[in-house]
Amino acid sequence: MSDPAGEFESRLAALRREYALRLPERAAACRALAETLAGGWEEERVRDLAAGLHKLAGSGRTYGFAQVTEQARAAEAALQSACAAGANCAPALREELRRRVDELVATAGQIAQA
Repeated sequence: MSDPAGEFESRLAALRREYALRLPERAAACRALAETLAGGWEEERVRDLAAGLHKLAGSGRTYGFAQVTEQARAAEAALQSACAAGANCAPALREELRRRVDELVATAGQIAQA
């Protein structure tokens, strides 16, 4: 006799492991985009970074990684603050964005290694 609940849990655990292993790559892509913004705010890169952070914010909790969601949301908020400042974006706002994305990258690496 099959155990549907056990089978579901097993599949969910496999998806969670796969997500955890891909997480550093996804976070690193956000970092790379954030670094390109140091030279200027290109609308396409800002949109790509916002989308990447938003996806991580949504998927983190879904896969059981609430810290990923919280950190991605914090990075999203930093990006929104920097964008609101526009061309007059203060270095402190850019630094806050970088710091938030770096925290996300570090957490992603820890999760993948766990």
